[in-house]
Amino acid sequence: MAFRQTHQTPGSILTSTKVTVHEPIVNGTAKTVYIEQPKDTIVDNVFLRTVGDITLDAAVDVTFKFGNSSDDDRFVEAATILDGSDSQTLPNNSVFKFTIADDDYANPGTPPASTGLLQSDNRVLEATITSGAGDALPTAHGSIEIHVQFRHF
Repeated sequence: MAFRQTHQTPGSILTSTKVTVHEPIVNGTAKTVYIEQPKDTIVDNVFLRTVGDITLDAAVDVTFKFGNSSDDDRFVEAATILDGSDSQTLPNNSVFKFTIADDDYANPGTPPASTGLLQSDNRVLEATITSGAGDALPTAHGSIEIHVQFRHF
């Protein structure tokens, strides 16, 4: 069989979607937001950024997860973004980059151990922020931006 190639064509590209969660910390509740994943993509990266200081009135933990439902952490396993025993403030412009979980529906790993499945239809993903029994102070409730990068093929 002879070696064969095609002329250079554009490759995969990254796009990003941003969702802003206003007043993300409310006494012991989970805030879930919905993000649409375009077809012919995989989830490439997930970032979280605080806008304004978020200061809590109690020493509670705040966690973030991202998956197919609010109970699922298929892409980002439950990660602590504020450890209440260390601090009660998430400072303005704190940025978190999460490791994408290594399974068949997420970011592909190193072959041949795992490969990602290309999402052939649009679907809705869910990002969930959960806090313990504490509220953000009225003067420092801030917002959280969730940025999801999708790799298009």
